[in-house]
Amino acid sequence: MDSVITTLGSSELRTGFLWGGAALGVGLFAALLWSRWKRTSAPIVGLLVAAAAWWAMPATPGTPDALWQGLVMLAAAGAFYPWTRKVDLLPAVLAVPGAWWITRVAEVPGSEWVLWLLFAMIVVGAPLTASFDRQHPTFGTVLFALAVGGSFLTLPDTELILVYVGAVVPLVFLSWPKNLARLGAIGAYPAVGLLAWVIAWGGRGRETAVIGAAASLGLLVVEPAARWVSRRSLTLLDRLPKTAGEPVVAGLIDVSVVFVASRVAGPQTEPIVAGVIAVVVLAVAWGVLVAFAPRGKRR
Repeated sequence: MDSVITTLGSSELRTGFLWGGAALGVGLFAALLWSRWKRTSAPIVGLLVAAAAWWAMPATPGTPDALWQGLVMLAAAGAFYPWTRKVDLLPAVLAVPGAWWITRVAEVPGSEWVLWLLFAMIVVGAPLTASFDRQHPTFGTVLFALAVGGSFLTLPDTELILVYVGAVVPLVFLSWPKNLARLGAIGAYPAVGLLAWVIAWGGRGRETAVIGAAASLGLLVVEPAARWVSRRSLTLLDRLPKTAGEPVVAGLIDVSVVFVASRVAGPQTEPIVAGVIAVVVLAVAWGVLVAFAPRGKRR
């Protein structure tokens, strides 16, 4: 209980929450304008999350100035996603420069395999997260918040991830219970990239936690991968009723994946063991999504 009180009272969480609250205000105004123009949910949450977390992080030590340049590269790659998604693997290829900049130029701490894992997390995870958000705009933000929460639960150094938690929590309310805005590809790329850097920083001292935190992306990467590998347009998530409770049900499904990744894989002492656990839980989730998918095609 004392640790919970300490966490809730931390300056990092408060700073992130303040910036996230400010971003929420901006997002509400932008979503209102967008709805009058497009009459759809605004694809702005990812950008707001990345911006709020980035601006809050200079209050903590160790954030390199070069990081924002990699985030801009990723945002540029995400901006082209609506067109590049039509060509297999092209969205991942365009994420390579930003991922390389973040893992090689922005002073990411960790062993060589950690850098390559986070490079893969960005190159593969960012396009898959954008794909998930495109197919399921009502709960992409909720699942991304769960990924950030899972990272917090497994990382030994929580200083920076607390900032991220504080930034993302207020912005969930742009997507749920009323879907005013969604992650958006242009924001999903830098949001995943910044999370990868924070995971590297927080995983110092127990690098297996990096594996658990990366796997906490959960259904955000598993569901699009299930659609792509199986060449099916529907998965289990398409069975969910289109109501305000839809993100809650999807979140409960995702929680099981995030829990195993963060609390079983992350605390391991051997990277190979943590990796096997993470791969198994993601593979099981993939199998369930495909096995219980409704018949037919997405309209």
